[in-house]
Amino acid sequence: MNYEVLRSWTPGQGGTGMEILVPESTAKTDILKLAHNSYSRYSGQGMVVILIYDSKEAWQNRDNDAYPQALYMKHFLVSTITGSVNWTAEGRDH
Repeated sequence: MNYEVLRSWTPGQGGTGMEILVPESTAKTDILKLAHNSYSRYSGQGMVVILIYDSKEAWQNRDNDAYPQALYMKHFLVSTITGSVNWTAEGRDH
């Protein structure tokens, strides 16, 4: 599956943080598989934070209070924070 790491950082005292962009056409099962595989790859290194989006515009506006929240939440797909992979996309179940 094609994806792009938009940003990476070291959260807290150590670990891995990544914000990932996938194509909008990517199936939910493939996105969740990417999240689980990415978590597994880094889980022994401390805190793991993985956020997955399918819109670069939504990602670029993640801290913009003027950006429509409903649109943002449609394209913010997964939040993985140390041990828990959560599907966050509102209005998208595929």
